[in-house]
Amino acid sequence: MSVLTNYVERLEHSIARNLSILNGEVEEFESVCEHAVEHGEATLRRQARQWYQRAVARFQEIEKVEQVLRGPRYHRLTEAAPHRESTILALRARYYQTFLPVERQQRWDGSSARLTSADNHKGNEGSKSPFTTPERMAGLQAMADNLAPGDALSFALIQADPAHLDTLGHAPFGSHGLVERHGARELRVAIHHPDILPPATIEAIVYDRLLGRSPQGRAAIYRLHSRDDLNTPFLSALRLNLPRVAPGTVLTLNPATVAVA
Repeated sequence: MSVLTNYVERLEHSIARNLSILNGEVEEFESVCEHAVEHGEATLRRQARQWYQRAVARFQEIEKVEQVLRGPRYHRLTEAAPHRESTILALRARYYQTFLPVERQQRWDGSSARLTSADNHKGNEGSKSPFTTPERMAGLQAMADNLAPGDALSFALIQADPAHLDTLGHAPFGSHGLVERHGARELRVAIHHPDILPPATIEAIVYDRLLGRSPQGRAAIYRLHSRDDLNTPFLSALRLNLPRVAPGTVLTLNPATVAVA
């Protein structure tokens, strides 16, 4: 066995091990979160948060390993795993949806500080188009023009503290996404993905990669299925509904139109 083959096998084992742990713990995690919300106990909420952070760390480790395996040096030695990505995304969404009520309760029970309407207005000034930079607008139009059957775009409007947005990477979704900052508190994101992915999965991705460490951040998402959808007032719908989204929450505005796995 070559050194490269052995290394690839160890990476594959790392993914399998993390997935096994995540699958094995998810039901117990659900029970802890349920009791934390039901009884409102701070100790259980802290336990749930620590557990969720460990799970997120495992998902991030899996993602890093997968990026290595997709590299040209190792790709030819990797066995095809067509269903693994959807399995990982579904499991990640399950953890997120389970933890969300705990997070919401903790934030509402603690500080009720929100982004003010003045802050929201500042973030939306001069932003009638989804993206204002020509390069990103052209990229969004190209994504919409080249949607294959079974593909979709999710456009997210995100508001959070400036200090948090300053820490985010420029390309958290790689070649499948576009990100643009608007003012101090607003971020706009377009993600290209399979249409079969349910809203909870996309919400989990947005939360984990953009909002997980923001105490007041919130996001609203709208699904686009064709170039024609770019002509609908989806940005106005996002602006109107985003202030109604609870801190620490990601909401899909039009889930009824989304294909369910």
